[in-house]
Amino acid sequence: MDARVRNNSADEQPGRGKEVTPAQACSRRMRAAIAAVAMSAISIGAVVVFAITPSRGLSRGDPAVNNCAALVAAINLYRADTGSLPDPANLGVLWERPTDPSSKGPWLENSDMLKDSWGRNFLLIVPGIKNKEFDVVSYGADGKPGGTGEEADIVKP
Repeated sequence: MDARVRNNSADEQPGRGKEVTPAQACSRRMRAAIAAVAMSAISIGAVVVFAITPSRGLSRGDPAVNNCAALVAAINLYRADTGSLPDPANLGVLWERPTDPSSKGPWLENSDMLKDSWGRNFLLIVPGIKNKEFDVVSYGADGKPGGTGEEADIVKP
């Protein structure tokens, strides 16, 4: 005796279901169960990896890296608009509104972007030591060249 089960799936016309054997129906359920178990295993694995990985925490250097990159972008915009790099001793020109109404700028949203996470001004070194044209530098938490971790130098671009 050949037992058949009707399968009325949504993509077929109502009443015109495809006949499947109980073994085929069981096979579909088995594949769905295996997929569910696999997804659960992946989720559990991700949780375990996250739990055993030491958390890095938010370093004070992370915002400094972002501000440094924003400062590099502002310096490049300033150079495109004026034809020269700003005076390394006066990076404040990047956030001050120019007195000449035809001039573009300011190139930074606020003066806080001129400072690293430790409250010190970024340095503009022209020509650059690491990069050809210029470097924007923060000497990290200790304010001294070199170091590792929080004391590591941040140099862009």
